[in-house]
Amino acid sequence: MVWVILIVLVLLGVFQFNYYIELKKYLVFKDMESSITTTLPLPEGTFTLQYLHSVHKTPVYEMYSVNDRGQLILTETRFSSLGVGMPYTPEEGTFSNEDGEFRITGLSRKYNQLPLRISSIPGHTVIIRRQAYPLVDFTKPDGLVIIHAVKKWAVIKR
Repeated sequence: MVWVILIVLVLLGVFQFNYYIELKKYLVFKDMESSITTTLPLPEGTFTLQYLHSVHKTPVYEMYSVNDRGQLILTETRFSSLGVGMPYTPEEGTFSNEDGEFRITGLSRKYNQLPLRISSIPGHTVIIRRQAYPLVDFTKPDGLVIIHAVKKWAVIKR
């Protein structure tokens, strides 16, 4: 019995020397038709949702962060044309025009989840650390995807 305890302690020491456990944030995409989920790591706790505006046919970028409660926080929006469907009120954030790109910064809209009807036409894409993930890869055309965040324990090699 003593040998078993010693072996377990040695193995725990080796594990602790080479690995550590950390609570990490992940973005989850649930296809509501098939119930299949895809989970992507969020190393910096941020992501961008990119799509083409349905009226202007110009790109829109929505920047999100994930708070400690797992809420998705819209922090900034970038777009290249003003008009229909591009809401802005001064109480929400700071509006600016930088090199022909309109920006609304200082936003703090909180969402527990983002339901999106996915189509290849607007090109819904999530960008995490410069890596693009087209949302049509997670559902069939016109499928409903629910995006939310979770925290999970991860074993990380030192």
